[in-house]
Amino acid sequence: MPFNAFNRPVSSTNANGETTTTSYNARGKPVCVLHPDGTKERFEYNLDGTLAKSIAVNGTETRYQRDFLGRIVVEEVWADSKLLSSQSKHYEGFRLVSSTDPEGLTTHYRYDGAGRLISEMKGNQCKELAYDSLSRLSTVTIWFGENQTDKSIQQFTYDLLGHVIEEKLSDGNGAVLQHTSYEYDSLGNRITVAQMTEAGPSITHTEYNSDRKPITFTDAEGNKSYIAYDYAHHNAWGQMVLKTTQTDALGKSVENVHDAMGRVVTVTSKDAFGAVISNQQRYFDPSGNLKKVVEDVIIEGTVKSQYCYAWHHNVMGQETAMIEALGTPQQRITRTTYNSFGQKDQTIKPSGTKILYNYDSQGRLSHFSANDRSFSYAYSYNRNHLVTEVRDLNNKTATKRHYDELGQLIQENLDNGLSVGYHYDRAGRISVIQLPDGSTIDYQYDAAYLRSVTRLKLGTPLYNHSYETYDQAGSLLHSQLIGQAGQANYQYDLSKRQRTIQTPGYSQTIPDNGYDKIGRLSVKHIDDLLGQQDYRFGYTPLNQLQSEQGHRKHLYQVDSIDNRLSKDQKSYTLDHLNQLLKDQDSSYKYDLDGNLIQKKQGRQTTTYKYDALNRLIQVKSPQGTFDYRYDSLNRRLSKTSKKLSERYFYQGQNEIGMVDAKGQIQELRILGTGHGAELGAAIAIEIKGRAFAPTHDHQGHVVGLIDATTGKPCEAYRYTTFGEETLINAQGAIIQTSEVGNPWRFASKRVDPETGWVYFGRRFYDPSNGRWTTTDPLGFADGPNLYAYLHHSPLSAFDAYGFVGEAYRDGCNVATNPNYFDGISNEYSPVFGDNAGNDAWASVQWQETKENLYAAFAGCVHGCFDFLTSHAYLFQSLAFAAGCDDLECSLEEKIQIQQAFAISQSNQIAATDAFVQQTMGVDANNAIYQAFRSGTTTTLEVASLAMGGYGLAKGAVGVVKAARIGMLEAKMASQALKQEAKYISKPGIPVNVNRGAESVNAGINLNKKLSRLETAQQNAVKVRELADGRTRYYEIEVPARNQGATRGRGYVTEYNPKNGNTRTWMECYDHSSNVNRVHPKQINGQEVSCQHYPPTAAETRL
Repeated sequence: MPFNAFNRPVSSTNANGETTTTSYNARGKPVCVLHPDGTKERFEYNLDGTLAKSIAVNGTETRYQRDFLGRIVVEEVWADSKLLSSQSKHYEGFRLVSSTDPEGLTTHYRYDGAGRLISEMKGNQCKELAYDSLSRLSTVTIWFGENQTDKSIQQFTYDLLGHVIEEKLSDGNGAVLQHTSYEYDSLGNRITVAQMTEAGPSITHTEYNSDRKPITFTDAEGNKSYIAYDYAHHNAWGQMVLKTTQTDALGKSVENVHDAMGRVVTVTSKDAFGAVISNQQRYFDPSGNLKKVVEDVIIEGTVKSQYCYAWHHNVMGQETAMIEALGTPQQRITRTTYNSFGQKDQTIKPSGTKILYNYDSQGRLSHFSANDRSFSYAYSYNRNHLVTEVRDLNNKTATKRHYDELGQLIQENLDNGLSVGYHYDRAGRISVIQLPDGSTIDYQYDAAYLRSVTRLKLGTPLYNHSYETYDQAGSLLHSQLIGQAGQANYQYDLSKRQRTIQTPGYSQTIPDNGYDKIGRLSVKHIDDLLGQQDYRFGYTPLNQLQSEQGHRKHLYQVDSIDNRLSKDQKSYTLDHLNQLLKDQDSSYKYDLDGNLIQKKQGRQTTTYKYDALNRLIQVKSPQGTFDYRYDSLNRRLSKTSKKLSERYFYQGQNEIGMVDAKGQIQELRILGTGHGAELGAAIAIEIKGRAFAPTHDHQGHVVGLIDATTGKPCEAYRYTTFGEETLINAQGAIIQTSEVGNPWRFASKRVDPETGWVYFGRRFYDPSNGRWTTTDPLGFADGPNLYAYLHHSPLSAFDAYGFVGEAYRDGCNVATNPNYFDGISNEYSPVFGDNAGNDAWASVQWQETKENLYAAFAGCVHGCFDFLTSHAYLFQSLAFAAGCDDLECSLEEKIQIQQAFAISQSNQIAATDAFVQQTMGVDANNAIYQAFRSGTTTTLEVASLAMGGYGLAKGAVGVVKAARIGMLEAKMASQALKQEAKYISKPGIPVNVNRGAESVNAGINLNKKLSRLETAQQNAVKVRELADGRTRYYEIEVPARNQGATRGRGYVTEYNPKNGNTRTWMECYDHSSNVNRVHPKQINGQEVSCQHYPPTAAETRL
């Protein structure tokens, strides 16, 4: 890495030979950064060195206006000489009192007499803070209503070391809604977390080693898992690397072997007997990008094959290709290109279809389309970067979004003509949803939880669902169902897992042995309209479902990458891409992009058609042809055929209803709390105006409907683990289709009768074979198998929208947030991810105020120190400049000495500055610190100038130095020209050789030599005088990061007074204090590049 004359890196080259170049101004600030792909970032500064303007790679300018302390008060974004957005901050003294976002919303901040932040007001939202006597945050109060008691109060209690030992969440009346306590060990590690649950205290315990790394975890049921660290593991290349081994309560282990760079390169799972059950190898390119993964395909303990997938990256580390089934005849490649600004330009699918991206001047996606014209969207934004309109250019329609001043979505007009509106409480929780027909849904909350959901029409309540009781861990214990449907009661174990569910028409019990030691469900008992039924489940050592016994019995064979190989001893046929070609009664075909395009079952053939985003747009089956249409968020907006026309509307990303061709709501569900997305969240389902109360099992599947008017169960649903369903009517008879017309069943998702598939929101799932019908939109984010459903273990996790599996979360979350999907990445169109109005608090906390005050104090102290030390340096320079010509040495040596003195003095000043900054504990780049430092120095200089002495000394030094240096430079230039002419006259010497540079380099090396010797003398912890007069300075030993054969290393600098030579090397020591390796570093100031080698006798003798 080359450096300029001021020791700043001017370029850096990674292991792939890709170079990033940086240029600096006189203050050492970067003014231009040239990236390996040719893109350029530029920076402009004010006279005081603060950043005034940054110019992005696409030419967009961000301009900054600052106050007298260098703080940004106005930030503007410009493009093509037009102001795009502006935000500002207002300070009073050291305190930020208000900030205004680009849409004009102002946030106000208040402080107490000690300068601590005590409130934030933004629109109608209010947050208040309080502190204990040690200025630690003790209370956070958030208002959610207009009454004095409409607030949540979060309280923190600390021990004497500042650790939080207790957290409570209370309402305005003082009732404790949540309570968690903590314990710590002597090193400050949190070792115990305790929550009060309905079943008693739920306590988890973690033990740590001396390196503060966890080694044992004990869950609330007393089951232990372990982590072991081996720092002396030798890999295949003989390198000593870290290996970690995690062992669960059943003895299964996962070994992670790291490389010399600390990256995990091998992941091996073993069963309790030590047999390998899965193995993965990871390979990285020289720049550290993951380039290939090799998975062993293991079937019943034997490696049958390998599945490889890989990536290519450009010079900026951006992915340019994703390769599936690498090295097989079916190898599939998805390519990505980027424009000159580094933005994604095209995605070229394996079929050759191109997905095209265009951006506006602020880097936001403006046009999103495909070259096959299967979709084309144009985007518009507000000044806070929230999407306000998406135009479907193919269908000449648009989705429009409207926001309040806080950036909360208040109305969404879908491009199918339907609209949904929202209102919020002061805490940002949805309070009202307005449906397309004008009817509403009201939500009521307490300080922590959703308490009731009411359906209204023309302002008249139709029915209400209330959440009556929660425990202090957030688990719902009791709720009152809608209408006459009765009550629902729940019980939990110490791990907050549902043990019992009691509702009219459905009950579920999981006995004490229902979960094994690692939390897998093994036994449950249900009672529904069909009667009582026991279920038992078995698993492979990889936690994949192997068997299930209940109303149906199934036995599965699964390989190590989650492919189902057989069901009930009937084999499946798969290809190299993990695509299912044949199961027990059907055959399948796929397109080049991995989408299922044909299913043949007996004499019936069904075909499927997709757009460029792999969205199913048409189904042709013996029942007819069905066409689907989507919006830019991949939400299916309509389904049409010769006999039906359905349009769907959404609450955020969750589908909640359907209207017919006449615009009448025919299907509606109302969401409350659940596991995530819609899973287990529905409190009501309306079919053609008839209201039902749905019941759910512990996984969130809809297992029954209760008539809200009569209170009688009218339908029940049973599922196999993978969603094969059995429907039961009110008389207990098995039926083929829902008699009441309920479409939401397995995973609380809509089931399409024309395919039998379950629509998860981003792709479809086929319960008959337990697989997705298309590849994972996120690629290999959830593992090597792009078609596997929840790793063939659906009892332990859920998939919210068809992207990636998630473990069931403790407690409940509110599924009534229209921006819920904003936190989930969209692999093609990530434009809905911004949610303005949620500014971080860190910038206005009390800690910042304290830091500002201390920075000002430190600046004043350092300014005084600068003034005092500057006198010494001025007179030092005066003495040196006056006596330089009296030295008996050549002109070139005088120049070298002059340069070495200047650089040495600069290094002394820099070292002094670093010492003061380290002692004061202040950031050298802090604008307030620098402002007060320079201001103090200037004030003292002005006062001193008035007295005359300081000005006289400084003027004298300036005159002498100018004269001396000018004469030396003139002589040096003359001599360099003569020397150049001599070289030019010699054959073989290039004309453009700059011989003057040799003197500069010599001066720099001389300075480095002297600085190294000076540093060694200052830092020496041991000095040895050798017999021949040489002196060795030994600096402090630094322990090895990974303890193995080497205990540590230290620098040694040797000085020979006979010839003035110095050399520096690094010695590595074993655990017996013997030198086992030597690494040369510097000889007479010149850096050397040598490998480690065993020491010689001359280097180790006294």
